[in-house]
Amino acid sequence: LSLTDRNRDGIPEAARLDAKGTLIEAPPGRGGFQIQTPHAVAVVRGTVWAVDVTPEQTSVFVEAGRVAVRRPGGRPVELTAGDGVDVKPGRDPLVVKRWPPERAAALLARFRP
Repeated sequence: LSLTDRNRDGIPEAARLDAKGTLIEAPPGRGGFQIQTPHAVAVVRGTVWAVDVTPEQTSVFVEAGRVAVRRPGGRPVELTAGDGVDVKPGRDPLVVKRWPPERAAALLARFRP
């Protein structure tokens, strides 16, 4: 995970995540924090969300709020609370799905005690 602070105010605007995962808690009104992975770009609108990166895909899950997800250069899809998307290489349309509680809980448990 590497952070980007373009305006050098001490508050990162973006992150690059090439492996593993992260949980983001962004307060509403904070602006569009962005995570770039090898497969996707996810932009937050004030929310709690998790990103998981493997060599095969990037998975994004939203616990609360809204997140826009797209492939680099692609059209975004919007996720709301309980939604997830798996982004694999290629050009197939992204499909937003309601994640089963077990899958969501397993991902979130990696970041919370």
